[in-house]
Amino acid sequence: MRIVTGQVDRVTKFYGGRIMWEHTYPVLCGGTFFCLLLEARGQRTKKRGNAKGETDGLSQTDLLIELVNIIKIFRPPGKESTLKKNVSAYKRCEDNGGSYFAVIFESESDIRAFDERVKGSYNSVLSDMSALVDRFIGKDKAENLVKAMLELISQDKSIADRALFYIGEEPIPKSEIKNIDNVCLAAFILGIWHYIVTKVKDNRAGKATFEKWHKKKGEANSEWIFDSDIGSGIKRNINFQTFNEEFAEEIHIDYTPPRQITQNININSNGNIVNGFVFNLQNGGY
Repeated sequence: MRIVTGQVDRVTKFYGGRIMWEHTYPVLCGGTFFCLLLEARGQRTKKRGNAKGETDGLSQTDLLIELVNIIKIFRPPGKESTLKKNVSAYKRCEDNGGSYFAVIFESESDIRAFDERVKGSYNSVLSDMSALVDRFIGKDKAENLVKAMLELISQDKSIADRALFYIGEEPIPKSEIKNIDNVCLAAFILGIWHYIVTKVKDNRAGKATFEKWHKKKGEANSEWIFDSDIGSGIKRNINFQTFNEEFAEEIHIDYTPPRQITQNININSNGNIVNGFVFNLQNGGY
């Protein structure tokens, strides 16, 4: 039985009364996008520091929370253990973010409001994404990240060539994105994230892609390790533009320096999450 839902074409088979999902490869969705961003993170704190309770603010949980904050300010409720399980399941493309994140990813009103902000207040959203990129993405990994995203989009047959990505205030079709070699990283990532949030409704579509990109570290329940050369098929150099006044003028928007958002996740005596936010203005950024 073939089912077509949104942007994802998939086949179901029935085994023992259970529905088994077979997905095409590769597929762009929230989980596969998240995996590529995680691989592009900057230098992490050594495990010795983590053992002392020190955090570098670049964890999987930190990143997913900040991606959700691009859509809507999000303060995760509940316990850290549940939050981490939700993040892991989203990364593995098992669901739409579990009990914490799905309330936004599946909210038509939140998705519609985000879509309207991107199309009507682009500079503000781009500024927030620039802050996320500055915080999480390593400069030495940016080119590989862009190439991986480009190859994924190019090979994903569920994305039509006419599908639009808001990499700038004016949308660009997939047919043109595949060949770009000059990007503002924040605008590029924002355009792909906006497409996923508004068009890719089922994160499970990327499960086969996740499994093809990863291998188990050891035992059956051990950690998944990224093991893919996605992006290696793109041989051309990628040039980067900085999100600054010159770039803003080129794409015809008013320039506002990006707001650097630092989120500290603190755990109280009951094991519940208490959040604190620090905002700093900074110039520059990708």
